[in-house]
Amino acid sequence: MPHIVFIGSDGQPWHGVDKILALAELKPDWMFEIIGFNSNETNKVNVTFHGVLFRREYERILARADIAVGTLALHRKKMNEASSLKVREYLAYGLPTIIGYKDTDFPEPVPFILELPNSEQNVVCGIKAIEAFVKKWRGKRVPREAVLRLDAGYKEQIRLSFFLKVLEQYNKQRFS
Repeated sequence: MPHIVFIGSDGQPWHGVDKILALAELKPDWMFEIIGFNSNETNKVNVTFHGVLFRREYERILARADIAVGTLALHRKKMNEASSLKVREYLAYGLPTIIGYKDTDFPEPVPFILELPNSEQNVVCGIKAIEAFVKKWRGKRVPREAVLRLDAGYKEQIRLSFFLKVLEQYNKQRFS
């Protein structure tokens, strides 16, 4: 039985928790753990709401999860692209992730992120892709080297390289 996890904050409709609940209804043989929500708006036996948890508490849930879910309804904020901290945390734990938007750090497709269309029906229309993704990644972790571009040291190198280019251009113009 696949274990799917989501971490978020209550009252943020762009998270798309309603879509996770729809997925839970479509996949009654999968377990869903929703962290950060006190809601009990469902009577689904395959969904557990955990409320707000401390890191040491939710790390246990992440450790047993097969797949993580990022934001699925960014279109509700009229946005198409994001760089979500929750996705970075999932990937740091090695969890393959399902999202419903373009991730800034992954402009090209990668095998460990399933990018659904940024639309209201993305989960229902994407159920076959979701099933295949879960089947492929269940029991596996994303290799650490695959997500090195998210490391602060890597990002700092890019930032410094950019500033060096700007400085070089400035010096060329200034001294020519």
